[in-house]
Amino acid sequence: MGDLYEELKERLKQEKGVALATVVRGEEHVGAKLLVLPDKSTRGTLGNAALDALVVEDAERAIWSADAGTRTYAVEGRREQRLLMSS
Repeated sequence: MGDLYEELKERLKQEKGVALATVVRGEEHVGAKLLVLPDKSTRGTLGNAALDALVVEDAERAIWSADAGTRTYAVEGRREQRLLMSS
């Protein structure tokens, strides 16, 4: 996790686009983080590959629009999870 924070810090310092998604409510993985870069590459995981894929699309848009906020995601077979998206 330390590497994720170091990369986030470095990208912010260099004023490069980045988004950080954090699970803030759900049955599992509360506190899990996913760092998303403008090319849609990622660091970390939210604990579910399908959720990661959904979040990457929104995070990429958030990077370019400087949009931050809390969003709710539902992945088939799982209960909804709320995430905080910072860009």
